[in-house]
Amino acid sequence: VTSLDNGVFAYSKTLTSVTIPEGVTDIGNGAFKNCSNLKKVVLPKSLTTVTDSMFYGCSALTDVKLGSDTTSIGTNAFCCCESLKTLNLGDKVTSIGNSAFSHTNSLESLTIPHSVTKLGEYVFAWSSVKEVRILGSVETIETFAFHDAAQLQKVELPDTLKTIKKSAFWGCSALSEINLPDSITTIEDNAFWECESLTEVYIPRYMTTISEGTFCGCTKLSKVVIPAGVTEIKGIIPFYRCPDLSIYGFSGSAAEAYANKHYIKFVPISAIIYGDSLFYGNVDGDDSVSSSDALLILRESVGLEAFSSEQRKYADVNLDNSVDSADSLAVLRYSVGYTDNGVKIGK
Repeated sequence: VTSLDNGVFAYSKTLTSVTIPEGVTDIGNGAFKNCSNLKKVVLPKSLTTVTDSMFYGCSALTDVKLGSDTTSIGTNAFCCCESLKTLNLGDKVTSIGNSAFSHTNSLESLTIPHSVTKLGEYVFAWSSVKEVRILGSVETIETFAFHDAAQLQKVELPDTLKTIKKSAFWGCSALSEINLPDSITTIEDNAFWECESLTEVYIPRYMTTISEGTFCGCTKLSKVVIPAGVTEIKGIIPFYRCPDLSIYGFSGSAAEAYANKHYIKFVPISAIIYGDSLFYGNVDGDDSVSSSDALLILRESVGLEAFSSEQRKYADVNLDNSVDSADSLAVLRYSVGYTDNGVKIGK
């Protein structure tokens, strides 16, 4: 036997464990669909595709071992697998289909390997996933990819990413941090709608447009840093229902014009440092510790700069987990030849 038909075991109530032997190269769509008591599955190396809806609705499934040569996960492959907690995708999977992990109520984390180039729409929608690491090669986060993944707290995006499509993170109400890599050039409408725990965002440096509704309903969003290259902020609701928002940007920029028009607090900044060459005491990226670093740290401490997380790390030279005037003074003293105890300067 080298193949199994579509729906061959679908709706079985007695099947609890399956080991597919080597040599099987094709299993039809929905082969184990709604096998409500299936708990364990072992797939062979010879099987390279987990087909559409293969394990859809297998609500008791907890243990899945994919074949080491698996290259694709089909549409709805693990949709509604309510007991699935972990899954190792291996290192050869290149595509994951639409809704592949939607409605997985026990899956808390998943690592998408470097080999993956395609993630489908709704891939984690309505799931319980808390952390997703996308390690590389993916260029697009598709429409509704994480829609209403209400427990998602952290997502690691690759530096190959170019586009976040419409409503990709809509309703991720627990998402508290996201690092948007500078490779991103497009974030479409409503991408982070009602991400109610998000507190700060750095718009990628090469973006030119902020789309309609991008951060609407992000009620805890207090800081958005917008680079000078952004020339258009569309519509009236990119930041609607963000009551405590301050927009950090450059004087005379589209960011300032938008903030003034919509009565949002605007904080002018002198530079956005992206952390390419920072070390303790050097927060302006010029490879030296000087009075300009001390001034920037002082401005940050009183809310007049918009330090990135890396800048804040390297500004805290007295290592007390805060950035304040004491750090500024220590850097200034160092720049004129004094070294204080308990102060870290350098790499």
